[in-house]
Order: sequence, then structure tokens, then C-alpha cells
Amino acid sequence: MQRARLLDKEWPGCECERESLQSEGGKPVADDEVVARILTSPEGYDITTRALVATKLQSVYSCGLSVIRSGASDAEISNTVDQLTRASETSSLVGAIVLPVADIRALRDEEAWFGVYATDDGNKTHHVDIAGTWPNSGSNKEKRKRQDDRRMRLRDKFASRILFANDAAGLIAQLRAAGL
Repeated sequence: MQRARLLDKEWPGCECERESLQSEGGKPVADDEVVARILTSPEGYDITTRALVATKLQSVYSCGLSVIRSGASDAEISNTVDQLTRASETSSLVGAIVLPVADIRALRDEEAWFGVYATDDGNKTHHVDIAGTWPNSGSNKEKRKRQDDRRMRLRDKFASRILFANDAAGLIAQLRAAGL
């Protein structure tokens, strides 16, 4: 699904951030909320190099980058960890990236770079997608370069906010301490 492209085309400049995109309504994502990206290895984090896998962040320009928002229950967090670690036999929990929504929205120049939207994902009630926007000017090559630069800035922001945990219970305790 090209959710990010559709959002940017239909509501340029992240205009629909002020609305919840969840089918059952809900609240839009506020700047003062905290979001968490559950991190697994080898998909999202390379344990050998101790670095985020930047290619995994490319989904910010397609289906959106899935994160958990403030207010998620322990069960929702635990179920998300289980879902991600069962994705393959080699997946293991690394922890989570935690940061305020305002920090994501602050990554911009004269254009908004990323929108933060309340979205549906199965039975999750506190789900959010981070969706990248397309630059408004320049050749296609220049636009792709700017998107890559933006994605790397998001990666750098994420890399400075990793909480490491070996299990769901330890991660939940750290997420609660971080304001989620």
C-alpha cells in the first residue's frame, strides 16, 4: 500500500494530521505525545554494527512507519512485540525508539518532511504511522536525493533515542518511564 504517497497527494503539507484517520474515530496525534518504534534484529537493528538498518526506514515513503502512541496498554505493547518477533525465526527484540511527536514534526525546512497520523492496524487502538512527504520542487533525481537525506535525518534522530530491552516486560517498564 502506498499510504504515504496517497496522504501527501490528497492532503499536501500534512494537512490531515489534525484529523484521526482511524475508522472508529479517535483523536489526532498531538505534538506532546510520545511514540515508540519497536525494534527487532536483524530487521531493524544490526547487532554487529550496533546501528539502525536504514533501508527499513524506507517504508516511511510507502506504507508508513508503524509506531505505538501514548496511552497504549501493556497488552497492546506486548502483543506488538510478540507479532514482530514471530515475523521470522531469527527475529529478536532489541528494544524501542522513543521520542516526542514534536521532534518528528520539527524535521522540516520550508516544507513538512514527515506527517504523524493516527491510523488503523488490526485491533491496535494506539497505532500511528509516520509518513514522509515528497519534495515540491526539483528533478525526480533531486527529489529522491532530498527524500534520502530526510530519511537519514530521521534515522539519526531515532538512533539517539533507543531504549534497549531483552523482553517485553522490561521494555514496557522502560517505555512507561519514558512517558509512553
